[in-house]
Amino acid sequence: MKNLKILSLLLAAVAVGVIYSSGCGSGVEFSDIPSELTVEPASTELLLSWRGVYGASSYNIYWGTSPDISEMSPNKIEGIEDTSYLHTGLRNGTRYYYVVTGISDTKESAPSDLAYGTPVFSGEEDFEIIIPMKSTPPWGDIELRILADSNGFIYLMVQKNEEGLFEVYKYNSDGKLERGFGENGKVSHGPDEDGCLLRYMEVNSRQELVIVAACGCPNPDCDGGSVFSRMYRYLPSGKIDSSFGEDGIADGTPGHKPEQIKFDENDDMILAGWITPGRKLSVAKYSDAGKELWVSDDQESQAGTKGQSILIDEDGNIIVAYDHGVALDGDEDNRQFIVWKMDARGKLIKSFSKNGRLDPEGYMTGMLMKVDSENRITTNVNTAKMPLFGEARILRYSERGLLDKSFGGGKGMIEMDSACATNFRPSVAYLGALAEYGGKFIGIGGGANDFESSFANLMGFMCIFNEDGDLERSMFEDGFHYGPPSSFPMWLDIDSLGRVLIGYQVINPALKITEIRVLRYK
Repeated sequence: MKNLKILSLLLAAVAVGVIYSSGCGSGVEFSDIPSELTVEPASTELLLSWRGVYGASSYNIYWGTSPDISEMSPNKIEGIEDTSYLHTGLRNGTRYYYVVTGISDTKESAPSDLAYGTPVFSGEEDFEIIIPMKSTPPWGDIELRILADSNGFIYLMVQKNEEGLFEVYKYNSDGKLERGFGENGKVSHGPDEDGCLLRYMEVNSRQELVIVAACGCPNPDCDGGSVFSRMYRYLPSGKIDSSFGEDGIADGTPGHKPEQIKFDENDDMILAGWITPGRKLSVAKYSDAGKELWVSDDQESQAGTKGQSILIDEDGNIIVAYDHGVALDGDEDNRQFIVWKMDARGKLIKSFSKNGRLDPEGYMTGMLMKVDSENRITTNVNTAKMPLFGEARILRYSERGLLDKSFGGGKGMIEMDSACATNFRPSVAYLGALAEYGGKFIGIGGGANDFESSFANLMGFMCIFNEDGDLERSMFEDGFHYGPPSSFPMWLDIDSLGRVLIGYQVINPALKITEIRVLRYK
């Protein structure tokens, strides 16, 4: 009779889906698993929901960016007492995979079926940073750089006046000034300190900020010995890093003037700029400690060259773009946009395009580039020597430097005047920057109703394209989004969660810059 009662209790337990087991502690051994797991996307977050199991006091979530999720996964969220969970702090455009298990004391159910979701960029304005100018310099005379590091911090490098006073600000991921950085949230530098003008900034894997400057004679025809590159390295606190170079400062070979800096996987630095006199392309590599490793002289570049963008592809090759003819004796009629590809030692890769050199035909200017996991190069170009009066386009090239006809409806390009049809003149005047995330591309441009008669109604805008080069209409009505009134976009970056940061110059009717605005879109 006693055995019959025990059997009856066991059968009843099975009927409701649980079996009590002593094991190595009290708890429930589940005969069912969490089911109907769904994942709903939003910007930088995913909402998980599931049907629970009888006897579970809480749930565990195991997650990752590949489908081979198991209970040994290092990504584990424990102690969830509901049957839903909002997973925040995720990167837009990245797919995340999940399984859920039920918990009762020391017992854990088998995992649910696998589910996945991808956080999506919504295009909503998240916050705005406003920096007033110390004077009202003419439009185009002021430099602006935006940098979002992997820890969510935002750096702004702003030229505050025509004399070359720069201030570098550091903000947290909520757009609040990091008061502990430098002096009350910023470091300042003017040419009166050491005769150097700041040009560019990057952050290495240790979250140390390196700023590169052009020093010496500002004239392109100066004697080469009076011009050189200088790098300053700052700790995350904004203090100069005395272990770098000499007391935090490293100088390059005389005669080389920098424009851009890029870190490789070892935190070594690639600098691109020009050689004086004559302005020929200069590419140099420096160690993490600031020691010069090599200077490339393999380009046979014409006079008037200025390095403008640096990429490092999946194989460690270096890709540099520049404008040939820019500011050469004040005559820009012969400007041409050219791209070089070289190996990690600075030697040209002859199999790329024509002997390592790519000349996009018919384009006179270009700016930023991106390289994807397939080593394809995407770049923006303009058909005119003065970008305001030309046609902006986005081009994609294969690893070997051939136009990728799978992009842009079989043309290998996005024609911004027709693809991003804003209310301004049909030809988009200027493509300020380009970034890639989650297979999509973001192009920013600027325009006015009638450039030839008035610049007073300037307006910046942002368009998003999918990886095939087609306008992505799911994020904005009509596929584009306007920036602040009377503004022009000057820089773009994507933060570690896939949110978009765009820097605008606000312009008055006299074409003077009154303030800098930085907007983040989530």
